Amino acid sequence: METVTTKPRDQEQTKTKPREAHSLCNLKYNKSDEELERESKKRKRKSQLSISSTTSDIEYQDSVSKENMGENSKIAEMIQVMKEVLRDKDVSDSLVSQFREECKSLIEETRKEIIEIVDEKIEVVEMAASTQNDRIKALEKWADNADQEARSMNLIIRGLTTTNSQTEEELITHVATTLSRKLDAKILPNDIRFVIRLGKDKNDNNTRPIKVAFHERRAREYIYKKRGMLKGTNIWLCDDLTAKRSKLAYSARQSAKQKEAFKTWT
Repeated sequence: METVTTKPRDQEQTKTKPREAHSLCNLKYNKSDEELERESKKRKRKSQLSISSTTSDIEYQDSVSKENMGENSKIAEMIQVMKEVLRDKDVSDSLVSQFREECKSLIEETRKEIIEIVDEKIEVVEMAASTQNDRIKALEKWADNADQEARSMNLIIRGLTTTNSQTEEELITHVATTLSRKLDAKILPNDIRFVIRLGKDKNDNNTRPIKVAFHERRAREYIYKKRGMLKGTNIWLCDDLTAKRSKLAYSARQSAKQKEAFKTWT
């Protein structure tokens, strides 16, 4: 009786599996060879491109160097010619004189330009100073007008004898009484706002100028119009002027005394 041995299926499958793995390895090996061939071709192309580029660069550099050499040779020839020309004394002297003349003309032109610039700057500064002076004069005039307007209700009495012992109230009464009597007018102490003695004290009985300030312009104008009645007395009335206008009025009076002016008034 013959015995038959059977192999299990799992063992058969294990024997067949190595063959499949071997075939897969061959495929992988074949694919890597193809890739290697492609890479080698790419490298050859790159090497050819690099060789061509380097040759073109070398050719360009050669052409540039040739051009530079040509220019350098031209410059050298020009320098040589200039040296030969300068060796001639007449030529060198003429060049030196020409150079001197050009320097002189350049210096003269520069000097003129500097003078023009300085003149323009001076003109600008003078215009600014003139404008500033005009503004100062305008402000001075405005201040003088404002000061004179503030003095418009005042009068200056000269020649009126007073004493230093008099109080302000007594002095106001004395001024009102004297003006009423001399001008034949009714002037009350209430019409006067204040009085101020001007100048320095000389003695107890003196005739220092007195500034009289009125409450109303009407009273001041009424008294000032009657000032002609004080002729022949030692008392006279005048406007309360600013320092600038007082100097101008004094100069005008001096001109009238010297008959340089016919009449003066304020």
